[in-house]
Amino acid sequence: MRAYALLLELQSACPEFSAGEVYFHRNNADGGDFDDSILAYVCYSADGAVLVAHNLDPRTTHRAHYDFDYLPWSPMRREKYFDSYEAFVIETTTVVGDGAFELCLMPLQTQV
Repeated sequence: MRAYALLLELQSACPEFSAGEVYFHRNNADGGDFDDSILAYVCYSADGAVLVAHNLDPRTTHRAHYDFDYLPWSPMRREKYFDSYEAFVIETTTVVGDGAFELCLMPLQTQV
């Protein structure tokens, strides 16, 4: 229940979810694999953007590389708003992406 409460708080805190546009990403930037099992999209408005990424693969960790050429500004990396592994208190090894816009998602992990 705690994880779902966090998601509701996130929806209220980020107006991009209700008043913005949505852009769905393919993992086809340099080093990416467009056949992976990651569902990724950006909710954005004139005021900001939020990247949401889901690894739908129940067995494999996947890395994703994204560019944001369609945004009218250069995005900056910020803290995660939500991580399903943290919200459900699932213990895992720490995996950190190498590039500025690279994500590494464990099996069935969601990050916002």
